[in-house]
Amino acid sequence: TVRISLLNNLGLILPIVTDEQLHDRIYPNFSKGFLDPSPAIREATVKSLIEISPRLRQDTMGEVFNFLFKLQADAEPAIRTNTIIAIG
Repeated sequence: TVRISLLNNLGLILPIVTDEQLHDRIYPNFSKGFLDPSPAIREATVKSLIEISPRLRQDTMGEVFNFLFKLQADAEPAIRTNTIIAIG
């Protein structure tokens, strides 16, 4: 519940976070959401990607696209749909 709340409110948290904190502390935990066994966490991670992606480095975005390509084959239709939106 806490994790989903953080993902849903990421837009409120990001303005007070430095780029160093984002890449060193937040992104490693954020990226675990792409592979989480819970469909709700995976979906919230993909949706919140729109908030975080403008501040990610190019090499990190390459890793994100690898996760997104894998999620296009997810069993949950909502995750597949939101993945296409995030790629766009």
